[in-house]
Amino acid sequence: MKRPQQNRGFSLMELILSIGILGVVSTLGISILTQVYSLWGETSVQARLNENAEQAFNTLRTDLAEVLPSYLATRPLRGVSTLLHDDDERYWGITFHDDRVIFPAFVPQSNAEGTSPTPALVMYHVDRMSGALVRTTGNLDAEFPEGARSAEAEGVLHFLIEYMDAEEGRGIWETSWTDEKHPAALRVTLVLQDPDRPLEQVARKAVIPVHVR
Repeated sequence: MKRPQQNRGFSLMELILSIGILGVVSTLGISILTQVYSLWGETSVQARLNENAEQAFNTLRTDLAEVLPSYLATRPLRGVSTLLHDDDERYWGITFHDDRVIFPAFVPQSNAEGTSPTPALVMYHVDRMSGALVRTTGNLDAEFPEGARSAEAEGVLHFLIEYMDAEEGRGIWETSWTDEKHPAALRVTLVLQDPDRPLEQVARKAVIPVHVR
């Protein structure tokens, strides 16, 4: 006669080995998921910072396409270069540019008939209290515009503007502008960082022509 087959359970060694293998697999899985999540977060932040920089460039590009000619404006374009030395240990004492540009341009203004271009003074600068690149418009005869303000980009570390002389024709970029005539183009460099992830930064540069209406 055949003996009835007995159900054999796991031995202690087999249980320990199974638990060990399960632990290794779980650790690898969690590590991979963490890396994927971190990479996705970095990619999302970089994409958002690049989008913010591009929006700022587009706004400045729109304004510089509507610059007033000299005979209509009380003042030409002015570019001021300012160096900002940051003693914060996060930035290792790096010197940033904190430039400012002011120019006369036609800007859209709402009225009873809708929206029409109106001569105004436009200024771009960095508000260091908020870390935003701010666009301000105001009256042409003011020293600095004090009207409507809008934040064009957040988390600005570095804002550098260089100016091309149309008459030089030698490809020389100036770091400030005080001439009575308008420059041919502006070369703008922006460095943005994510407020929640200070190590996540992007640096973007754009050359924007100056079109006088």
